[in-house]
Amino acid sequence: MANFFRKRKRTPGPNKNELKVMRGRDPHQSRLQDRFPSVEKLSIHFSFATDRGQLLGEEDRVYSADDGCDFRVECPGRCGSGVFSVEKKVDESANARLPVTELSATCAQSIGAGSSELCGCVLKCRIEMRFAPEPVAAPEPAPVDPPPAP
Repeated sequence: MANFFRKRKRTPGPNKNELKVMRGRDPHQSRLQDRFPSVEKLSIHFSFATDRGQLLGEEDRVYSADDGCDFRVECPGRCGSGVFSVEKKVDESANARLPVTELSATCAQSIGAGSSELCGCVLKCRIEMRFAPEPVAAPEPAPVDPPPAP
């Protein structure tokens, strides 16, 4: 009699070596204030849909200056192991000082080990940033001419 076993789906995320490295890091290293000193508040709205347009879920994340930040989110689609990362887009937006940015991406993970069919889950993301006011440079005082010599 043949035994048929189904492969268990593992939860996506960091493996044990990545967790070890993350524990060894300074906990304040990934704070929003350390990564983006000019950003006071960051809010990200994630919206997931199938390739046919059915809504799978939504998620909101709000970060203040002292919060640790993680810009990865797991794919809720059929693949079960996809991960979306919006870190690059957040970096670009913060450097360009854009208050609102939108992004869309499609999961390219295969559904199964031998399958050529892709997940196709669509992520739509809205990133809103509130920046600290830039310091205003004080005007330089006018040069004072020395009094004329007698």
